[in-house]
Amino acid sequence: MKTLEPMNKREIITLMHKLFRGDIDTSNEYVHLFKNNELNETLFENFIETHITSDSVLIYLDSNNAVECKSNESYTHVNEYLKSGRVRIADPKFKNRVLIEPTGVGIGSSNK
Repeated sequence: MKTLEPMNKREIITLMHKLFRGDIDTSNEYVHLFKNNELNETLFENFIETHITSDSVLIYLDSNNAVECKSNESYTHVNEYLKSGRVRIADPKFKNRVLIEPTGVGIGSSNK
């Protein structure tokens, strides 16, 4: 079985611009992910597991801050990126997407 190579930063940026248009429908309820004014790891991991079922995720803040990583490693990247702005997360096939605001709330969407 052929394994896929991890995406480089340019590929992630291109896909995020192309497939994460219009962000996420915010008519669903936002989920609070902060405790004591910082991203809570348990709340974050439960939120990600609810919305993204793949083993890896694409995380995007801007053209300088984009990464593909294992889902269970995403907290570290998101916690750092949130200091600078809105973070977009998606599975590599863009069936599931998550948007986390620097104010500590997140919302998810599925295109199944």
